[in-house]
Amino acid sequence: MLKISKISRHGVRALFDMAYHGSGAPVVHSRMIAARQGIPRRYMGLIFLKLKRANLVRGIRGAAGGYSLARGPGEITVGDVVRATQGTVRLVFCIDREKECSRSEGCVARDVWAEASRRMMLFFDSITLADLCDRAEHMGVPIQEEE
Repeated sequence: MLKISKISRHGVRALFDMAYHGSGAPVVHSRMIAARQGIPRRYMGLIFLKLKRANLVRGIRGAAGGYSLARGPGEITVGDVVRATQGTVRLVFCIDREKECSRSEGCVARDVWAEASRRMMLFFDSITLADLCDRAEHMGVPIQEEE
């Protein structure tokens, strides 16, 4: 079964939170994101480490520190977050590891799975944080600013 990892799901929610609830603030605190999104605080460090390495967020040190988006919400996609946190998602393992599958050489379905995986990532790449913010606004999600 295909499954987007928990760290990817939390990563998408964390960056959405920064874009939506941060209201353009230069610094957002991870503890506030964790509280608003119901993300365990112990995951926040790992999530932001991966997002920082992928240049999706910047960390600001010090007492007034926190995180900011490295690009605008319209320039960061769900696909960017998924790749940063878990890599490219594949529907089946044999697409990338054909030597581990004894059937890969003559498998008529392998190309189907590869194309479906490619299209899924294209779909993720078509949705930006700005799109998620628009969805939240349409759903009536109230904005909660930093304390």
